[in-house]
Amino acid sequence: MAANEQWKVECLETMKALTEGIMMLKVWLKQRGLGEGYGAFSGYIMTMYVAHLVKARKLSAVMSSYQVVRNTWHNLGEDPCFNL
Repeated sequence: MAANEQWKVECLETMKALTEGIMMLKVWLKQRGLGEGYGAFSGYIMTMYVAHLVKARKLSAVMSSYQVVRNTWHNLGEDPCFNL
């Protein structure tokens, strides 16, 4: 767990657009009430999901914050874990 947190911090420090994209995604979650209640999709989970996408090379350092958001939404829609 500590290694994941360290990698996340290093990743967010070097990629400013990634940080901005995560902030936009957290606002999106808040506006729709998806981060509230039991079993919510919290901001931390969103941050770790975006970090997973970076590690899986689905997001890159050259993307803008808007591209990070759009690709994250796309991957959420394509991921069988989230399609119930």
